[in-house]
Amino acid sequence: MASKKPNTKDSFQPTDKVKWSGIYDVVHGKGCKHGEHQVTCVTNEEFPPCATTCGSGVRFRLYEAAKHLGEYKRFKKKA
Repeated sequence: MASKKPNTKDSFQPTDKVKWSGIYDVVHGKGCKHGEHQVTCVTNEEFPPCATTCGSGVRFRLYEAAKHLGEYKRFKKKA
């Protein structure tokens, strides 16, 4: 996990690595039919491009950080 405290004003773009698991606001580029919505993202994955109109014009902004269940050692995955 990144050591710097999350800043909800930071904006991330496709190919940036997710620094903090949590809920992100998604803002699509001008003219994209998807508008604004929220998604969950997991640490160390890449933010993806929009699959339709705006491609790499989409931006992600952390709404609320939350650890992914897989980041807790006290929970085991089923074999």
